[in-house]
Amino acid sequence: MKKSTIWILGVAMGLSFLGLLYMQVGYIEETVKMRNEQFDESVKRSLYQVSRNVEYDETKRWL
Repeated sequence: MKKSTIWILGVAMGLSFLGLLYMQVGYIEETVKMRNEQFDESVKRSLYQVSRNVEYDETKRWL
């Protein structure tokens, strides 16, 4: 195999690796963003439920 062919294949493999690495980083960033959104939603739901429970208990206490 010619030396130039080996260099071309090496460059192509390097570019392919960089492309895959870029895609993987994007995937990880998207996953982290999605999990943060899920966490925020879970916290909001929990706070809402606590608020409802406190309101119910106060109403029950005063009636």
